[in-house]
Amino acid sequence: MRAKLDLPLLLSVLGLSLFGLVMVYSASVFERPGEPQYFFLRQLVAFGVGIVVLWGATRVAPSFWQARASTLLLVGFGVLVAVLLFAPAGGFNGSRSWIVLPGGFLLQGVEVAKLCLIGYLSAWLVNRQGKVGTFETFWPFVGICTALSVLMLLQPDFGSLAVLIVIFAGMFWVAGMTWQQFGVGLALLAVLLAFVLSTPYRRDRLTAFRNSTEQVQRDSGYQISNAAIAIGSGSWFGQGFGESAQKRYFLPEPSTDAIFAVLVEELGFVFGLLTLSLLCFIVWRAYRIGAQAESQFSQLMAFGIGTWFAAHIVFTIGAMLQLVPLTGLPLPFLSQGGSSLIMNLAAVGVLLAISRERSGEKGVSGKVPTRTRRVGA
Repeated sequence: MRAKLDLPLLLSVLGLSLFGLVMVYSASVFERPGEPQYFFLRQLVAFGVGIVVLWGATRVAPSFWQARASTLLLVGFGVLVAVLLFAPAGGFNGSRSWIVLPGGFLLQGVEVAKLCLIGYLSAWLVNRQGKVGTFETFWPFVGICTALSVLMLLQPDFGSLAVLIVIFAGMFWVAGMTWQQFGVGLALLAVLLAFVLSTPYRRDRLTAFRNSTEQVQRDSGYQISNAAIAIGSGSWFGQGFGESAQKRYFLPEPSTDAIFAVLVEELGFVFGLLTLSLLCFIVWRAYRIGAQAESQFSQLMAFGIGTWFAAHIVFTIGAMLQLVPLTGLPLPFLSQGGSSLIMNLAAVGVLLAISRERSGEKGVSGKVPTRTRRVGA
């Protein structure tokens, strides 16, 4: 039996994306003097493209992507190599993460890579059923993560690397990672973190959230401190739409990674909590779709996408609340950024395609091996 599209997920995503357009307009109105609608119009174009991509993705069966895992791998790593080769000299804000497209639009390679590599890893793990708990599978998995880490650190984009590591580790765990593998993975992660902390500017970025008031005049603490001021100024019901003072004078990147701070300052803690609740609802729906999927590939794909969204939410909002280091990541469906919005909507299209393959019966199809841990039931 073929189930209908997951309507609650679709309506939540569309509503949040439309609200995101409104917030991008408000947050970016002072970013480009003389062109108050510049970023809003570009985001509107991205939303239109994203809706078309979402609809297209719902028409493609998950088995299509599973059969083309090698292509997904080539595209995923290919775009990460491409940004290193073709990014403008000096990059943007010191990072070679974008390629300039015709019309001045920017393509952020890692946003494309996330969805492609989630699809590839899902198929890769399915092909190793019964061997996931062995080091015969674990070391090739480490090799994939190592190659990915090198490419991301060359940009550099530590925030996106952290998200990818969370996604990959979560998918491996769901597929059947053992505690012994988990321990070895933590040790390897500690080595990677030590390497990152060996560079002064990365160390400052990672530790600034703990002492941002002392570092307010430094790049590493300035944005975090002003984001905290914006959130505190919002109180329960905000200063009013468009009335953020921080976005005008003090808050860097107000329409991208700091958009949640602008949202709370203008609309208040209550509306901020409602927005966070809707974001969490979308993550929950993704996990629920995975738990009801008919195949292990679909289950892992849905779990990977849900973890992608969850990691962005935790890292982005957590940074604004001074709970985690600032990573410069976009907030799903809300932050200004065409690549992010289009690929977020594409991922939702994949989730909706998986939801259409459900048997429609209560419970989970027997096609999912018992070796796989269940999530989100």
